This record gives sequence, structure tokens and C-alpha cells, in this order.
Amino acid sequence: MKKLLFFFFVCSTVFAASPFGNERIVLHTIAGDIVLGLFPDKAPRHVEQLLRLARLGAYDTTHFYRLEPGFVLQTSLIEDRTVPAHPDLLAQARPLPLEISDLKHEQWVLSMARQDNDPNSATSSFSILLGNAPHLDGKYTIFGQVIDGFDVIAELLKAPLNQEKRPGVRLNIQKAEVLTAREIASRTLAPAVELFRPAPVPVPLLIGIGLLLCISLAAFIGRSRLTPQQFVSLHILNVLVAAFLLFTALTRQFNTHPWLGGALSICLYLCFWLVGRFEGPRPARTP
Repeated sequence: MKKLLFFFFVCSTVFAASPFGNERIVLHTIAGDIVLGLFPDKAPRHVEQLLRLARLGAYDTTHFYRLEPGFVLQTSLIEDRTVPAHPDLLAQARPLPLEISDLKHEQWVLSMARQDNDPNSATSSFSILLGNAPHLDGKYTIFGQVIDGFDVIAELLKAPLNQEKRPGVRLNIQKAEVLTAREIASRTLAPAVELFRPAPVPVPLLIGIGLLLCISLAAFIGRSRLTPQQFVSLHILNVLVAAFLLFTALTRQFNTHPWLGGALSICLYLCFWLVGRFEGPRPARTP
């Protein structure tokens, strides 16, 4: 009995010493769970609205639409959901006045997004700071901090980026849940899931690289024994193998960069023209 009372005493002391409010927001993402601690004493209006929106399911099926390594991982507005929200739900995301505190924009801090020209326009989108950003201090409201799920964030950061530096795949937030510190302590959070494995090197590419090395090595070792024509033949073979490797490496890029296909076709044509010129009959020399 004494041990049980001591356990509850320790837990109460830990929770009381926490700089966060009793309620947290758990983001259930496609890569695992992220726990957000909140600062109701520093940004009461923002925390109140975020908790209300999370309880209403406003963040369910939203996503992280912005990813800038070393800077921010930002959620979308609640309007950007795969499951459309009722107008009454969207109306709950009211513009919030800027709440400035002594907190600094450091790594893992939660900062509310807003329109660039209006400091009192924050509604539902927020950013996880991936590094220190002192230039944001005093301009954006800090309302919380990531307290668990750092490995999940690390996995999300592996997402490929498109030309606009946005995630190339949708980084879904399946659900946002409000839980107390004790409720989270009694649960098992979803661990990080590996989503973005590095693509294996194609076997033809490996074979081509090996062949290229062998041809180059043979030309170097046997350069004193080869006739000029044989030496040139090996170099032309090297060019053809290199063209094959380039074709293999760039095949997946043709859909997004059509001009690559045209450029590579020209290169292949020049390679075959070079071979034909070398192997074709040479004009007889006049005495």
C-alpha cells in the first residue's frame, strides 16, 4: 500500500512540475503519434481554440502541407481535409489576436501560422519548428512544444519534396485527440513507421557500371599492345555503355521532365553516328 501511495505521489509531483497544461494534443499521423504539450498560461486564447478544434475533429484528415528542413513542418488549415468539414465546424476556427510572451522560437516549439500582413489572423494552421528561428520572435504566437514523437517527425522529414519544396506525398494527420497527461502515460503511442525507404539501385545500372570499369581497365592495361583502331573501339564502347547507364538512371524522370527524353535521344543518335562513322569504309588515300 505504501509503495502504491508513493507511486501516485511521484506521478503527481512530475505532472505538477511540468511547464505544460494538463491537456495535450496527440496527432495520429501516417508515420506514428506526435504529442503536443500546450502553454495555456502563455497563449490562453490560442490553446483554448486548438483544444476546441481538436475535440471537434477539425484536424482529422488534414495534413502537413509544408516541409522546410531545418525550419518548419507546418499543418494545413482545417479547410484542407480529405473528408470535407461542415461549415459550422469551419466557423469554429476564428481569427485570433497575437499573444506575445517571453518564449523563443527554438527547435520543437509550436508556432501559430497567420497571414503575412495581419498579426491577428491566426486560425488553425500551426508549425513545428525544426530549428531555431529568432527572427520570428514577437511576430508569431508560441502556444506549445513537441514533447514526444521526435522519431515520427524524423520519418516525416524523409518525404520527397516537389519542385515547389512541398512534400511530394500527402503527409496525413489521420486524427487529433485531446488527452490528459495521465491518459497518455497509460497508453502505448504508435511508434514511428518507416514510410520512405531509399530506392534500390537498378541491377542493369550496377552491371553497366561494372562493365564500364572493366573496359576502362582493359584499355589502360593493354594500351601498349592495342592498335590505334582497337584503342578507339574500346573508347567508343565506353561511350555506348555510359549512354546506356544514363538512359537507365533517367528513365523515371521522363514523365516529370519530358525534355530529358529528347536530350537523351539526341545523345544516343550521336553515339550511333559515331559508331557508324568509325566502322564505315574509309576513303582511299591518293598516292
